[in-house]
Amino acid sequence: MSLEGVQVFCLLILTREANSLGGPASIATESLLKLAFTIGLHLDPSAFPSLPKLQVELRRRLWVTVVEITVLTSLDSTLPLSPLVGTYNPIPPANIADEELIPASPSDGTPHTRFYGTDCSLQLLLLRSLPLRIQVVQQLNNVHHDLSYEETLELGKSLSGHCREIAAHFEKGTGLFDSGLFHRKLLDTYMRRLILFLHRPFCLHARKDPRFFIARKICLESTLITTGYAESLNLPFGPLDDFARMSIRGSGLFKGGISSDAISALSVEIVSQVEEENGSGEPASPAITASDPLVQLSRANRQPLMRRLEHIHEQLRQILALGRPSVKQLIFISGILAQVKAMERGEDTRDAVIEALKESCKASVYMLRECGLSNGTPAMMDDGNLFSLETLDWFGFNFSSLVSLQD
Repeated sequence: MSLEGVQVFCLLILTREANSLGGPASIATESLLKLAFTIGLHLDPSAFPSLPKLQVELRRRLWVTVVEITVLTSLDSTLPLSPLVGTYNPIPPANIADEELIPASPSDGTPHTRFYGTDCSLQLLLLRSLPLRIQVVQQLNNVHHDLSYEETLELGKSLSGHCREIAAHFEKGTGLFDSGLFHRKLLDTYMRRLILFLHRPFCLHARKDPRFFIARKICLESTLITTGYAESLNLPFGPLDDFARMSIRGSGLFKGGISSDAISALSVEIVSQVEEENGSGEPASPAITASDPLVQLSRANRQPLMRRLEHIHEQLRQILALGRPSVKQLIFISGILAQVKAMERGEDTRDAVIEALKESCKASVYMLRECGLSNGTPAMMDDGNLFSLETLDWFGFNFSSLVSLQD
């Protein structure tokens, strides 16, 4: 039990999330938090006058890191946040570069302004919103209390304010902020993700109750901003920036604009627009829709959303071909695209979706085989069984039960 051990522990948890390694991260994070309490990281280092300045700053930075990882893991796992996290309000570390903390450094150790980029600047920037994010995560994971619509809008407004603050920091900042495009995207994605989670329940209600239209609008805005960061992902052509590379390998927050949360929110919005276009909910006649100016306008306005979803679908297919499986996301988008196109043509959506899912599963099997990722799974190695519904159940979708449903 040492500071070095806690540092390595933090790196291991972040590495697992950034590389989509299996296992429940919440268990490891709980152990990390207990270890931090055991060695007294939650205590203010100024209470120990004998500690050198380097140790004081290191302990403060490390405690904030532990709290940040705990909050992020609680958000992803939907498990209640430890009440101990909000009990100890961390004292912010100084905005000082690492080399300035070394005793032999010529610097007098005076902290820089908050707009000056150092090794600690991003941590300090996140720390400004930490109490709010703790409150949001506690509310989201509280199964005994549902947020009211007014409370949700108020919390969302505060989070949006922090989004603007992040943008201002990178606009005004100097030093390490000069090349902070990756960090700006990551921090903004984090905040937008919280905004999406907050408003998502009311966004679903907005499909039938127009009183919640603001929540739907906010969800769409957050989704468009988040998925917009996936535009730099352009496989197999062109170079990838750091954020795109992280999106290929990561999970949760580190999945960026191609996360399941962003994909599902974008899909719900597209389907909702098509349902509203059909009015009564019944598929419209193709002859009528072809001549209806309102329908034509609606479809033209929906095209940017469709193109973005199709772009994510193609990138997930390319990622799968590289050997980084995101099969369920790929299959899900295939079904959504088929559903939307069938609704627009006035055709039966059930048959179209099932056929699209089957074709997507077959294509995924071939790509996994090409990458050597089948791991000898019988359903994937048996050519005779490849196109049966029982084989496709391997992907986690119970197609056999789906087909047996009665209309």
